[in-house]
Amino acid sequence: PPMAGVVQSTNGFAIAALVFGILGGSVLSITFGFVARSQIRRSMGRQKGSGMAMAGIVLGFFWLVLQIAFWIFIIVLSNHLSHIQQTPYIYNSGNSGNSGNSGNTGTSYNSGNSYNSGNTGTSGNSGNSGNSYNSGISGNSGNLGSSVGAKYSLPMSSWTPLADTTLGPTDSTGAFSASTSGTYWPGLTAPVPSSVGCNYRFTGQAKMGPSGAYAFGIRTGVNSGVPISQVIQYEPGEGWYRDALIPDHSEDGRTYLATLNYGWNTVSMSVLGNRYLASVNGTEIFSGTTPLTCGGVFIRLWRGTVQLKDLTVQQLD
Repeated sequence: PPMAGVVQSTNGFAIAALVFGILGGSVLSITFGFVARSQIRRSMGRQKGSGMAMAGIVLGFFWLVLQIAFWIFIIVLSNHLSHIQQTPYIYNSGNSGNSGNSGNTGTSYNSGNSYNSGNTGTSGNSGNSGNSYNSGISGNSGNLGSSVGAKYSLPMSSWTPLADTTLGPTDSTGAFSASTSGTYWPGLTAPVPSSVGCNYRFTGQAKMGPSGAYAFGIRTGVNSGVPISQVIQYEPGEGWYRDALIPDHSEDGRTYLATLNYGWNTVSMSVLGNRYLASVNGTEIFSGTTPLTCGGVFIRLWRGTVQLKDLTVQQLD
């Protein structure tokens, strides 16, 4: 209680605590509230405003909890949106033919150029994908155009490692390993035989080690050790495949949900004109256009070891 004859004044920090508490200044209202209550206790009854200070403290904690909840919601929402499948370009022809058996890819594009394999069979698709072309692909073959000419194998001796990349020995099956501890831009490149040209299908099998990730790329060039390539990236840590043009768009390409897989996976990328198509284990997952006009093939690695085998390239027409 105040001393007799003493006129009480309202503590300024108590007023400030209440004002900031009403306005949502959580940290300031809490701080000023505790300062005010301390000063009021030491004033020997000359100051008042303890209730205002307490109100400011309560309001401050209310706003603090609300702000924390808001930012948790924003983080969770952002993480959820980043994992939403962003692949409107998934093509499933639903045809009865098996890839490689009928030999009929029958792919026809609405870009003004029509590529016909010359076979009598048809893929059975007439609908438009709504994005850039009619898929017209038979039996999930992952093919674009028809194969012509010889198929060239790409053994370990064909590949040139980029920075921080080590190639292992070849085993009896022809498989070899590639390892790196880096992220940007380890990997290995190989030229495409001149008889193949710029339109080709790059196919191979990859098996991931306990850590790391990999990508297959086409139309690749290297500038000062940095690859420029249209790639399909397997990112097990994120849980997806990514369609990307590297190096500028390695983190913002379209994605296709994938499960963690330590077994052998067959990856195929076909490019014909400015069109490309990518498949994994016979399932078509990406297609689109690329600004790259020509170049070799590329396998990107990061932070781990990948085993590779049956790497081939074949001309398309």
